[in-house]
Amino acid sequence: MKSASARMPRLLRLFSAVREGFSDPSVLRFYSGRVSEGFHEEELEIADRCVSPGDSLLLVGGGGGRDATAWAQRGNQLTVTDLSEPMVRSGREHLRQLRAQHNYAVSNAVALSFREHVFDHVVFCDGVYSHIPGRELRLQALRDAAHLLKQGFLVVYAGWLRPSILPALPGSFQRLRVWKQWLSGNLSAREPGDARLRRLIAEKKLSRPCFYHYFQSADEIESELRQSGLRLVDRTVGIWALKP
Repeated sequence: MKSASARMPRLLRLFSAVREGFSDPSVLRFYSGRVSEGFHEEELEIADRCVSPGDSLLLVGGGGGRDATAWAQRGNQLTVTDLSEPMVRSGREHLRQLRAQHNYAVSNAVALSFREHVFDHVVFCDGVYSHIPGRELRLQALRDAAHLLKQGFLVVYAGWLRPSILPALPGSFQRLRVWKQWLSGNLSAREPGDARLRRLIAEKKLSRPCFYHYFQSADEIESELRQSGLRLVDRTVGIWALKP
C-alpha cells in the first residue's frame, strides 16, 4: 500500500480538478441562483431535530450560499469553508446582504485548520463527502471533523446515488468493476463507485473531470459512515447525524 506522501501528488490533482470545476463561472452562476431555495424538506427536518437557533456551525463545502443562507436565516452563527475561492467570494456576498454573523475561509474538507471543540455542530454540505477520494480519507475527514465539536452533531449530507443493476459483489468482482473503469479512461478509480464527472451542471462540460464517488444505496452510505467509529444518532432522507 502506498504511503500518504506517495499518494499526495494524485490527491492534489484530484482536489485541484474539483476546485477548478466549482470555480467555473457557469457553475458559480448556477449555485448562486439556488440561494433563494432555502432548506429542502429533509434538511429542515434534521435542522429542527438536531440544531437550535443560535448554535455555532461549521459548514464544510458551503461556499455556494444556499446552505449558509438557510442556516443564517435560522439565526445560527456560521463559519463556512469551501475549496473554491470564487465560491467563497460568492457565498460571502450573499451573507453580507443578510447582515448575518459569519466567517468564510478557503479550506479543504480533509484539512480543516480549526481549534478542537470550537463548534456546536459541523455540517458536510451536499455532495462534499463524495468529492473526497478514497474511503479511508473520507472516514478520516469525519473523525477529524468530530474533534471540532463541543457536544453537538456531525451532519453529513449524502451525495448522488447511482444504483447498480447487480447485487453487491464479492471482492474479486468489485475489482473487475474498477479495472473496467480504468480501461474506459477513468484512471482516478481506486474503488467501485469512483467516477470522473464531466459535468457539474447540465449546461457546462468541464475542461478537467472532477472526482466523485457514487454510492449504490443509502444503506451503503450508512455502512461506510459507521466505519468511522462515530455513533449514528439520527437520519432523514439522504442526511445522517453522527456523534463521537
